[in-house]
Amino acid sequence: MNIPEQQTKRELENLLPLVNVVFLLLIFSMVAGAFSSPELFVIKPTVAENDTQADPQILTILVNQQGELAINQDIIAEESLPAIVNSYLDNNANSKVQLKPDAGTEALRIVELLERLADSDLDAVHIMTSAFE
Repeated sequence: MNIPEQQTKRELENLLPLVNVVFLLLIFSMVAGAFSSPELFVIKPTVAENDTQADPQILTILVNQQGELAINQDIIAEESLPAIVNSYLDNNANSKVQLKPDAGTEALRIVELLERLADSDLDAVHIMTSAFE
């Protein structure tokens, strides 16, 4: 009578390094994903058909639903916006400014900000939106 051999302890030990590697990769991916720095405001951009990518050298002005402004992780007053933009343009030749409003921001608020930015030395302001799906 043939009795099947049972798996030896040695064969099961060969799986242990593989399991260790899988868990290390899982832990690494969880830790690496947690190191991204969030923006100051939670911004849900509006949708547009133009799908251009953002340039990291561009000054980005964030606008949340309540109309508050932020630049470089700092909340700023609307009155100081033209001075801040002019200072940025003086220090960074041929640079651009983009406005990143939340989708819930009222259109009149965006128009007010564009009029406020007209007081600065800007040639153009780019309004960021998400791609149309």
